[in-house]
Amino acid sequence: MGAIGTVDESSTAIVDLDNANGVSVKTGSAGTVTMRYNISPNSNFFANGTAQSVFKVRFRDSDGSGAAARVVVITHLTNVNTGADMGGPIFDSNTQASTGLAFATATVCFPTGGTPLSFANQSLWIEVQVTNNNTGAQANFSQMQMYRGLTCP
Repeated sequence: MGAIGTVDESSTAIVDLDNANGVSVKTGSAGTVTMRYNISPNSNFFANGTAQSVFKVRFRDSDGSGAAARVVVITHLTNVNTGADMGGPIFDSNTQASTGLAFATATVCFPTGGTPLSFANQSLWIEVQVTNNNTGAQANFSQMQMYRGLTCP
C-alpha cells in the first residue's frame, strides 16, 4: 500500500506495531486496534476502462470464523468539501479459513464499472480493525496491495 498507518487514539494502549507497519493487539491485552492509512493518488487508480478494483490483504487469524481473532479492512471515500463519507468493508478475516499461526494472503475484487477514482473532491483512506479477545489467539494485519485491473486474479 505504501502508506504509513496512524493509530486511532482509542487504540494506543493496546497496539503493537512491527517494523513493516504491521499491526496487532499487544501481547497480554484484549480489544480492537484501529489503524488508518491515507492513500495518495497514483496511476493505478486513474485507469479508464478497468473492470475490477483488486485488494490483496496479508493477515493472520488463528480462529477463522471464531470470535476471538478478527481482521477487518474498510475503504473510505470522503468528500473534502462536505465531509460526506462513503465506502464499506472490503475484507473480513472471519469469512476465511483459520490461518493457524501462519500468515495468509486473500484477494478480494469489486467491479468498478470502468470509472476511475477522482481525487479532485475526495480523499481515499483505509481503516483496519484488528481484534483479539483471547490471549491465546493470533490476529494480525501485515500489508495490503491495491490496484485496478481488467480481471480478478
